[in-house]
Amino acid sequence: MNAKEVLTQEQRRRFKSIPEANDPKAVQYYTFTQEQLDHILHHRRDHNRLGFAVQLALVTYPGWPLLHYETIPQSTLAYIASQIHVSPDVFSDYAKREPTRREHLEEIRRTYGYARFAKQHQRTLADMLYHRAWEDDNPVVLMTAAVGWLREHKLIFPAISTIEGMIWEAMHRAEHHMYAMLGAAVTEEQKSLLDGIMEGKMRKSLSWLRDGAGVCSPEGFLKVAERIRCLSEFGLRVDTESIPAKRLQKVTRMASSYDSHLYKKLRPEKKYGLLALHLQMLRSAYIDEAIRIHDGLITRFIADMRQHRKKEKERTPAEDAALTPAFRALFKKRFFRLRKYAPVLLELLDFQGSDSAAPLLEAVRMLRQMHENGQRHLDPTEAMLNFVPRKRRRLLLNDRGGVYGYIYELAVLVELRNQLRSGHVWVDGSVLHKPYTAYLLPDSGRGSTDCPEGNRMNTYLQDRQRLLTESLPLVSHSTGIPHGYVIRSMPLRSRHPGQSGRLNPYLHSRLPAICLLDLLKEVDSWIGFTDQFVHVTTRREPEQEEKDRILSLLVGLGTMTGVKPIAQLPSGTYRQYMNTLQWRVNEEAIAQAQREMIAFQKRLPLAAIWAEAYGTSSDLLRVPVTRSSEGAFQGADTTDRYYLYRCMNEQSMIVSTRITHYAQPGFLLEGTTGQDSSYARHYCHYSGYVDRLFGFSHLLGIPLIPRLDRFQSTRLYQIDKKKMLPFMRTGLINTRVIREASTALRQARDAVRAGGVPPSLLYEKLRSQQDADEALRDIGRIEKSLFFIEFLRSNELHAGIERDSLRWQEMNALNKQLIPQEEWNYNGRSAEEYTLFALANSFIVNAVIVWNTVYLEKSAQELMASGKLDEAMLSQVSPRYGGHLMLQS
Repeated sequence: MNAKEVLTQEQRRRFKSIPEANDPKAVQYYTFTQEQLDHILHHRRDHNRLGFAVQLALVTYPGWPLLHYETIPQSTLAYIASQIHVSPDVFSDYAKREPTRREHLEEIRRTYGYARFAKQHQRTLADMLYHRAWEDDNPVVLMTAAVGWLREHKLIFPAISTIEGMIWEAMHRAEHHMYAMLGAAVTEEQKSLLDGIMEGKMRKSLSWLRDGAGVCSPEGFLKVAERIRCLSEFGLRVDTESIPAKRLQKVTRMASSYDSHLYKKLRPEKKYGLLALHLQMLRSAYIDEAIRIHDGLITRFIADMRQHRKKEKERTPAEDAALTPAFRALFKKRFFRLRKYAPVLLELLDFQGSDSAAPLLEAVRMLRQMHENGQRHLDPTEAMLNFVPRKRRRLLLNDRGGVYGYIYELAVLVELRNQLRSGHVWVDGSVLHKPYTAYLLPDSGRGSTDCPEGNRMNTYLQDRQRLLTESLPLVSHSTGIPHGYVIRSMPLRSRHPGQSGRLNPYLHSRLPAICLLDLLKEVDSWIGFTDQFVHVTTRREPEQEEKDRILSLLVGLGTMTGVKPIAQLPSGTYRQYMNTLQWRVNEEAIAQAQREMIAFQKRLPLAAIWAEAYGTSSDLLRVPVTRSSEGAFQGADTTDRYYLYRCMNEQSMIVSTRITHYAQPGFLLEGTTGQDSSYARHYCHYSGYVDRLFGFSHLLGIPLIPRLDRFQSTRLYQIDKKKMLPFMRTGLINTRVIREASTALRQARDAVRAGGVPPSLLYEKLRSQQDADEALRDIGRIEKSLFFIEFLRSNELHAGIERDSLRWQEMNALNKQLIPQEEWNYNGRSAEEYTLFALANSFIVNAVIVWNTVYLEKSAQELMASGKLDEAMLSQVSPRYGGHLMLQS
């Protein structure tokens, strides 16, 4: 292969392919205007007319002249020939006359304003490609940009190898520039340390530094902390802010895939810059991992103590003047297990925060100093107790009026967890815990006094005031419904007696049995999604043998059976499978392949019908986590849980999969902001029935419908205080804070819509902005009141909730076909590995739904042709079925 070739043979074929007559592009580009037809017909002889027309068509699209093609598709020739009323067979006479072809090409250039590709064009195109390559060095993306630029400037395309050479130069210029930036930040002393890591001369090797995934236990935290301390000693400060996100993501993944022996083979500039970046990103990842473990340990500690109080039927601390001696003894015993890591946490991480977190940070400083000096007692000042609510401070006091040191330490650790979640406190070097302003767009501070934003908020408040004024009196009589009274709509099957109840079972019975691996191969033959699993370093698409291994790996990961059972298949050895997993199968590749699959399914006619009948939807699944005995408290339950959030679009495709160690309503909006949808409605798990989530979803333009199935005691809010019936529980909205926070809310909305920050992260960090948080809460109260009023009165809303609940029941049943229930247990795997398993599982589910959609559409068409199926029933056809699947052939 030529050193400057960046595309595969298949990619070149796709770019140079001439559309067939049945292709919409043929109609778009190969249908001549009357002026063009007149010019074509001026030429003598039929073969010259047809040849001139073909040359004109090719220069228009794809852009390469006829001399770059050996054959023209017969259907295309026939389509062009039919417009000028000649036989396509005469084209063979034209192909023999090379001078005539050149003369006709020159005539086309002069007549239709095309230009030859000259040196000045080459310089301009090279500069454009360089800037594009700096943002994203995907060869296909760059070739698409180059072809688009040539068409825009009406240039006759040069040879594709010429364009590839320019892309190669642009990619390497951008790569050299990036590695020069990275390498310039590494000092000679640091280079010596990095050499020691690569040569294995240092006490801590590269493999040891990478092996830091810790379980949620004090021992796991200390394991992570040791890596953070070691990485901090290098003092690496590589500038990553000026590197585009896509390029940084790619080079980070590439750096994590290299072993020491591969690093040693690189040229010095690339070697030191790449390894320095990898170690710095590794340190940031470990800092976030340490915070995650701390969060999990504190959460588990609180849950265990709450469970103990409930079990022993003790009074809650809020009712006590102080903790009872028995409970305090157990509390102290459990706390000193946390003390194994607490001093390391406070000493290792550089906590910073807003003014409101100053008392907590002062308490952290005092505890850090106490641990350094080996003190056993502390005497906090009144100022250092400010972060503890006054009603809880008595719990810290002993009989002598002093403070229980261990209770105070736990109060600091608990509040540290809370403030890190909310964003009042952040950590230097962290990715997930940065100052709130770091998540906003660079120019988001401009226009803080922008009148249009305030006008839009005033219009919104006036509209909602009118709706609440009209709606509240209509439901005042309904507030007397007893708490817990179940409001259920009519079962769906009874609305369409007979045919509806039997439709899906009958259609599902017509689906042919198929092995899961064969299903994936068939779907790939339709879509070609395996082309997205490009090599991390070379960015080249996989060959056929490696595509087979990728599909087998996706089955192994998606069904959570692992790599070893899959490696017994004839498509490769265990080493080849691990090599493919290391260099090709990653989160980015799965996400890109998933987008291709979702786009394909959207084009199917049956899926378009579902889009009109359903809305987007998200769900929450609690996944068991088995803790090792050394990671569990003595006598405590050794099971914990992770939370799996998934978002389904209107066509039943999973568009987002997130794993988190604690429940957070913001994750219910993951996957909604990136969809091309008008958001007519978004159903979510009932845990999303909270004020702030209603406010945040409205901010993003997503109408929220939690899947409630019963009446709840809900306070309704009004904007303009009006006299209501005595038994109505109403509150008043603070419109002033909403108006004042309109700019801050716009900044948050823009940051999420731009894709720079996930909605779940910004939802949590908004708590650190008091005015914006209060405004978000009050907007949520408005939207929640309107939703609840509709929930009480609308049968249509209940029907929609019921349909959506049925969708998730069927989705979970399909998932159970792929993964037995006991296999969902999170046992012995790192969080990163489990995330890959969950993403692959969602990918497999989507592949099954695409395959089912294609075959269900065929069956439905046959039934409609025979008059056995009404077209109106197609919206109720469900692709969420797995009874025909076989995990092994």
